[in-house]
Amino acid sequence: MIKINTEPEGAEVSVDGATPQVTPATIIDVTPGLRKITVRLPGYDTVEQLAQIKGMQTVDLGTIALQRLYGELMLRSEPADAEFAVFAADQTEGTPLRTGRTPSRVDSLLPGEYVIKFTRVGLLPTTEHATVAGKDIIDVNSTFIVGGVSITSNPVGATVRMNGESLGITPIIRPELLPGRATFEFSLPNHEPLKLSGEITSKETLRLHAEMLHVDRIAKISEVKSPPKVLQKAMPSIPPELGEIKGEVVISLVVSKLGTIRDIRVEKSTNPALTDPCLKAINLWKFGPAVSKAGQPVNMRIMIPIPIDIKPAAPQIDDRPLGFRN
Repeated sequence: MIKINTEPEGAEVSVDGATPQVTPATIIDVTPGLRKITVRLPGYDTVEQLAQIKGMQTVDLGTIALQRLYGELMLRSEPADAEFAVFAADQTEGTPLRTGRTPSRVDSLLPGEYVIKFTRVGLLPTTEHATVAGKDIIDVNSTFIVGGVSITSNPVGATVRMNGESLGITPIIRPELLPGRATFEFSLPNHEPLKLSGEITSKETLRLHAEMLHVDRIAKISEVKSPPKVLQKAMPSIPPELGEIKGEVVISLVVSKLGTIRDIRVEKSTNPALTDPCLKAINLWKFGPAVSKAGQPVNMRIMIPIPIDIKPAAPQIDDRPLGFRN
């Protein structure tokens, strides 16, 4: 015979896996020998111990103090820094068991069902459920239905408007925006305006970077909608004494956003005698400025090849009879 009690009472006790009895219990007709005693109670650590049973004797195992099981919740949210409140599943309208801000660990929770409510200013609240069954740490992650943007510019300090409404000055991080297609307008003094578009979703942050182009830069061909236009040309004046002459002079120059020219360079000359006449001629050319993709006139360097091929005029032979010649 085995006598056993527990604190608290009501635990199930079994001998060698036989049908359990509820404490306080007296178990009779136990076969003598070394027996395995197992004590279980929901919410408490299971206790296992060995007992030596002898024939015709009663073994009193006394009162076994059961240890409470406590579980933990690891609470996270996206975006982070949300307020949370932990409730017992059947008491969601009462005073919460725990409160705090994510991310946070909530310990010493009894086994059972829990409801966790997450709130964040300007967003719809979310609710998650968790079951604590033992000593495990239960991860609870909640995602708010929001979109976010991270916006940078070079240089910094650009003013940004999203769908016509002011968003701020770069760099900008806004983690809580309604999902959807958006157009972002960038403006910065002495720089060309810029527009960028993107899709704001709840799955990831939309990242935008704006390279703000200075209005006085020398624009690249990839930056312009149309290059400078030649409005007026002047051909080189080649001295007659040079006779038959052939060659090519390649000149580069900057056409300013006002249409004027500057920084003239000789990039190539196959005949030095042609260089000076070509430079004099190029100074007489007139241009319209290049136009950027934003529709602004910009400075741009262009290359102008000037080929020269002059041959002496063939002599004129007067084949009229002598009497008809002057």
